[in-house]
Amino acid sequence: MKMSQFKVTYFNIEGAGEPVRLAFVLNNLEFEDNRIDWKEWEEMKPSTKFGQLPELTLNGKESIAQSGAILRFVGRLGDGSLYPQDPMSIVKVEEAMGLIDDFARAFSPSLYISMRPQMFGYDAEFSKTEEGKATVKKVREKFVEESLPRLLNYFAKMITDNNNKFLCSSEKPTIADCLLLPNLRKFQKGFIDYIPTSCLDSNSVVVEYIQRMMNIPEIKKWYEVKQ
Repeated sequence: MKMSQFKVTYFNIEGAGEPVRLAFVLNNLEFEDNRIDWKEWEEMKPSTKFGQLPELTLNGKESIAQSGAILRFVGRLGDGSLYPQDPMSIVKVEEAMGLIDDFARAFSPSLYISMRPQMFGYDAEFSKTEEGKATVKKVREKFVEESLPRLLNYFAKMITDNNNKFLCSSEKPTIADCLLLPNLRKFQKGFIDYIPTSCLDSNSVVVEYIQRMMNIPEIKKWYEVKQ
């Protein structure tokens, strides 16, 4: 399969598409980074497998849905180091990715109480009201105070257990690192109301890990171009 025949379709944000993009970058595989806006999405949504993005298109024909499935597929390309297939390596990667899923789920209420308050029984405009803003602030501050430090400590232990480099390896990143990096970086960007950009700073192992990932030549070049 020629490298030019991969197309990743997602919105012009990092989100669920970024781990897949990073896997391509670390595998040194060319791909079409197809970023769409919301108007385009409304038009193409009915033609997608499950009404979701990201989507990976192969050869302009076959498509793969579900971000986890796409990430694992891309991870097995290249030299195979991103998703090594011996049983113990698989367990380590899957264990780390499970913890990252826990991390995302722990933050999810803090995110969707603002974006989709109707999921929690509120009116769709709830987050624009004074009561709504106060609720969003309370939920997010509680996440930063309670859940975030606990989960960061779990990641820090994984990193230090692997000789203070990556989540599952002392030598090379895996798809677990592709998944974790965007999930951590979003908290440093300042676009999430009521969550300070310094919220990760209390965990030096995690902060150093982010910098180590960002200094990988392929990733460094990727973000120099994209930002």
